[in-house]
Amino acid sequence: MDGYLQALLLDIYRHLAPDDAQRARLAGMLEAAWDDCVKQRAFGYSDHQLALVAELPNLFRIVKPLIASPEDLERFCRALPAILKWLPYFSEASPVGYIHTIIVGPFDSRAQDCPTLGEFVQGFEGTPVSVCPECGKDAAVSKLEHGYSVNCSCGFMMVC
Repeated sequence: MDGYLQALLLDIYRHLAPDDAQRARLAGMLEAAWDDCVKQRAFGYSDHQLALVAELPNLFRIVKPLIASPEDLERFCRALPAILKWLPYFSEASPVGYIHTIIVGPFDSRAQDCPTLGEFVQGFEGTPVSVCPECGKDAAVSKLEHGYSVNCSCGFMMVC
């Protein structure tokens, strides 16, 4: 993880790190989350990675009201690869490549609708497909003979 990005994210959660030992612990969590995202290819490829990395501070700010302890931050960091893969985006071709716009509306709505971090990350832990890509809420997943069906109370339905 870039030192500047890490410092920016640590600054968002400075209230959780009153001393150098706690700050080092949070830095380790962020570094582990970054490594997990890279290993799981959560950032996608070059231009998409740039767009996602640019949104990371915004995502960490949005979820900040739900994070009350270093343990909460660690849980969010563990769910980060699945969250990044889930985030919708818009791509547009340009003369220099593709421009990706990450759509954080469903993420923000989910953060506002969930009273606790546990509820927020619940759909991303274990079965990320159970998070509705339209509204960001948990969706019902049903096993079909040849795949899965995802249904959400917002009306979204997908068979995969």
